[in-house]
Amino acid sequence: MERNGRGLPGEVVDWFNNNQKAAPAEAAFERPNIKNLVEWAPLEFPQLKNNNRNNYFLALDSLSLTNDEIVRYVVAIKPTGGNVTTLVFEGLDCASHQYRRYASASSTGDWRELKNSEWKINSKNGHHAWQGYLADEFCRLDAPWPLETIKKEFVANKLPADCSGCQTR
Repeated sequence: MERNGRGLPGEVVDWFNNNQKAAPAEAAFERPNIKNLVEWAPLEFPQLKNNNRNNYFLALDSLSLTNDEIVRYVVAIKPTGGNVTTLVFEGLDCASHQYRRYASASSTGDWRELKNSEWKINSKNGHHAWQGYLADEFCRLDAPWPLETIKKEFVANKLPADCSGCQTR
């Protein structure tokens, strides 16, 4: 069995490389106005050891769901020892298990569109692990939960192991 430089069989690497689903077709949408984002909920998820210096928050009033079934949202990233908060506007597609970052901003600035923004596979590993954990809360299998259901998950007191798919709706 041929192995690549990471010790994985070549067939496994080929499967991962060729298994990415096509980018979803997107409906028209608008970026939320940063000044109107006032409903923030803590976003907690296991982080890499070298990345646990940030606090994350989800803007509940940024959540949107258009007929393309892509959940769009804003996450704020605030370093525990810093004053600058970074905002990211992203979309999460439950059907393809992918996310896309559309724009970023400081909490006092305007959105900056990202050039070459591409759909990427959700992951719970790495620097941007929140997308994988948000998928657990936003998605029921290959479709999104209704927005009101999603919002309740971030307002209610939850145990660390609770997730949308683990509860009866």
